[in-house]
Order: sequence, then structure tokens, then C-alpha cells
Amino acid sequence: MKRLIEVIPTETLDALRRYPWPGNVRELENLIERAVILSSGPQLNVMRVLEETSWMLGGPRGAAALLGMKRTTLQSLMKRPGIARPA
Repeated sequence: MKRLIEVIPTETLDALRRYPWPGNVRELENLIERAVILSSGPQLNVMRVLEETSWMLGGPRGAAALLGMKRTTLQSLMKRPGIARPA
């Protein structure tokens, strides 16, 4: 993709480490690929789309639509590594 990622935020690494990735390297690979596509600049930012949509997952302007996936798929992907809306 010809993008240089120099920084992965601590909160992102912590969320990725909490999830055991039980034998499914493809899942991790897909998550990283999407994050690289959506990141602008040298920082890998998995949370960017969620923040841009004010954590709205569904609907035509929700995070799931922007990521090109079903709302339930996004919810499942968020649950696995423990990504939750900040209090």
C-alpha cells in the first residue's frame, strides 16, 4: 500500500494483545490491513472511523457502512479485542 506506519498507539496495542487470536492470523491481518487503509499519516489508527462517526455503528453514515461491512460484523470485531466506547 506504500504507506509508512511509524507509530501504533499504546491503547491499540493493548486491545490487540488482550484478544487471544485463536489460530486465526487472517483475522488479525484483515484488521491491520483495514487500519492501514483508513490511517492517514504515520500513525496506525484503528479508532479513527469510530471517532469520526461519534461511535454510531449502524445506518448509512455509521462506522460499519464506512468500513464496508455489516453492523453486526463490526460489533463482533470490536468485542473480540475489547474495543468499547469511552465513558
